[in-house]
Amino acid sequence: MATTTRADSTHANARNDSVGGTEPTPLAERRLAPGTRHAYGRALLRLDGWLGGRPVTDESLADYLATLFDRGLAPASAATAVAAAKDRARREGAASPAGTRTADALSAYRRDGAGRGPGQVAGIQWEDSDRMADLAEGCGNVRGLRDALLIRIMSDGMLRVSEAEALDVADIALSKRKLLVTIRRSKTDQDGKGVVFCGGPDTARLARKWLVLLTTLNLPLLSTRNCAL
Repeated sequence: MATTTRADSTHANARNDSVGGTEPTPLAERRLAPGTRHAYGRALLRLDGWLGGRPVTDESLADYLATLFDRGLAPASAATAVAAAKDRARREGAASPAGTRTADALSAYRRDGAGRGPGQVAGIQWEDSDRMADLAEGCGNVRGLRDALLIRIMSDGMLRVSEAEALDVADIALSKRKLLVTIRRSKTDQDGKGVVFCGGPDTARLARKWLVLLTTLNLPLLSTRNCAL
């Protein structure tokens, strides 16, 4: 009778993991950003609903892209659907359903649907942000001071809302001459390498008043993440 040792079992498990023979580990799942996983999940729900139980093949995926195109969706929606189908196949250890026909359909989609999509929202002009900050500071209260500083920091660094929300007290370095603000992670910095930018004179003035106010009011929660501003 053949026996199986612990070493044999470990070797077999390692071999299965390396070729995708087992379910993906949670760590492998986390190779994608949460937003990407969410987008893929929604795309697969729509794709599976359209398929109605049929398998995902190169032909059916290309036909699905044609349906999306006829509905007026942007090329990004088509690209997400293809990427989601390929990712699921990879996780299941199956061959990618996206072949030549899908590639040709996606290429034509991007060419003919280049003008589709909501596009980029027009940014706020610096003059407008300065006026908003002045109005907030003019309120003469704690919230107004906080809002004025936040507006000026976002304007100086051209920050996204998510980047501003993640600011902590430790991310603000203030000296007599300048204000340095550290953005630890952003949409374009998934590895968290970080970037530092210099705030303007008015921003430094507000930051100095805000930091003094934190000490004066003894508000401990403002020293934790997401509570700096």
